[in-house]
Formats: sequence, C-alpha cells, structure tokens
Amino acid sequence: MLDRHKALTAENRTLKLDLGLERAIAKHGAKRSIRGLLVDNGSLGKLDPSKDDFEQTVEDLISETLQSAPEFRGPSVPTRSSAPFRPPVAREQLSRSDLAFLSPEEIVKAREAGLLDELLGGPQGRR
Repeated sequence: MLDRHKALTAENRTLKLDLGLERAIAKHGAKRSIRGLLVDNGSLGKLDPSKDDFEQTVEDLISETLQSAPEFRGPSVPTRSSAPFRPPVAREQLSRSDLAFLSPEEIVKAREAGLLDELLGGPQGRR
C-alpha cells in the first residue's frame, strides 16, 4: 500500500510539473525543447508543485532561462511585410530529456507522430 501511495504521489507531482511547464512555455513563447535544458541543469528537480507560488516560480524559471539561452525562444514572425509570408512548418522534435517525462505508450505515439525522427536518424516507419 505504501508503494502505491509513493507511486501516486510521484505521478501527481509529475503531472502538476508538466502542466505548469506547458503553461509557462506557452505564455513565454518558448520552444518545448527548453525542458531538456531544465532537466540537464537540474532546475526541474528543484521545483515543488505543492507550493503556493509554484506557477510564478515556473514562469520566472522559463523567463530567466530565455534570458540566458535565447535560442529556446519560439520563432518570431514578421508582423508586416510587403509580400505574403508563410513561415516554414517545422515539426517539433522531442529530445532525450523529454523522453524522461513520457510513458512507454506516449513514446510509441511520439515515434509514430514523427516526433523522434531526429533522435532516430530520420523518418521511421509509421503504422
């Protein structure tokens, strides 16, 4: 019973962390791959989703990370031009660090959706 409680607590923490990150990433226009940097530098492990200021802490973390690593900003699109402009459609790819947050079923779906093509060396067979 204690193991089940620990597993549910860990799953709850992960879900809250994922939701908080997704909201902050969207709000700041960051690339989803910023998660990998936050995993690698240990910032995610320090976050506590049970604290009252969790959402603000995550937003501050994303903002500070974008200041120091602007390559994680999402693509900017010109607001005005003399000719129609359509930015190239680039498929978001998952990093090795992103995989740490996915279940085996989600990894299979990501592979089928082409989100692992760069990691796997090119397009993989799709069902």
